[in-house]
Amino acid sequence: MSGLTVVVLAVSSPAEARQVVYESSDGAIMARTDDSPPRRLASGVDPHVSPDGRRVAFVSRGGTQVRLVPYRGGKQRVIARGHGVGSDPLFNRTTWSADSRYVATSAVGNQITLYDTRVRRSSLLRRYRPSSNSIAGIALSPAGTRIAFSTRGIDDSSLHVMDAKPGAHATVVRRYDGADPVWGHQAGCLAFTLLVGNRYESFPSRIGFACAGARAFGDMTGSLRPVRWLSKTRMLGAQSSAGLQERAVRVNTATGQVVAISEPVQRIFDFSRDGRTMLARSNDSLTQIALDSPGAIPAEIAPGPVVASWTGSG
Repeated sequence: MSGLTVVVLAVSSPAEARQVVYESSDGAIMARTDDSPPRRLASGVDPHVSPDGRRVAFVSRGGTQVRLVPYRGGKQRVIARGHGVGSDPLFNRTTWSADSRYVATSAVGNQITLYDTRVRRSSLLRRYRPSSNSIAGIALSPAGTRIAFSTRGIDDSSLHVMDAKPGAHATVVRRYDGADPVWGHQAGCLAFTLLVGNRYESFPSRIGFACAGARAFGDMTGSLRPVRWLSKTRMLGAQSSAGLQERAVRVNTATGQVVAISEPVQRIFDFSRDGRTMLARSNDSLTQIALDSPGAIPAEIAPGPVVASWTGSG
């Protein structure tokens, strides 16, 4: 797999969608801003930039730790440790709170850990006994007080919500067909992929909601997943087709109208906070694509084959 580059996240910062980190082919975490040359931050995988652009969370080689490193480079800090299952990598999901204070991580064996950057302390929130199901996606509420997570398995792809504290009870929001949670701006409102027929990939899906008066909606000719909530009534998502390509869509959460706003790309990773730019795999490169300038040439960030790794709400 020579030349493989794994792209993870463009941050939402004052320099919208211009701070990017990615995993290079030699296992290095790389960062760049605007047109500056890429800088090596650390060795590891699956990097995620904090919303304020100050820190990068990543998984150490071997998957036994999650660490933080300043975006500009510097000393690394271990924020989570765990126990792997067999030869599988330990940590498989990382997400930040909107204020960049908290980092939540999930691991093989269904372990969820929360790290508080202010007090520099980690708390083990949840640990399941190993089973056929595993945590497939997590998202922190904007204030970092609640965690939504989905479990994925042969007979169960349920969506759960719990308070972000040790020993908290997890409530099932959607049983058998919920995944990819994204928190909204209003308190307690959650968007998620509403699976059809309990099939997780390559099958039609809609975007579902768990909030007062909300309903599921979507175009059943393709599969929809939420990516970024812009306001109470506006959301950006990705719609996949049978050709395994995706296009950006704008969703009106009040009316359920879904409108395509981009040409097909190989994979959509994230949108900038203002919704005007997206980070995507296009023509086998990591690119920034301006959504408000039809026909604009995508700005290449990293050449070579790109494997998608969606970060969730971040």
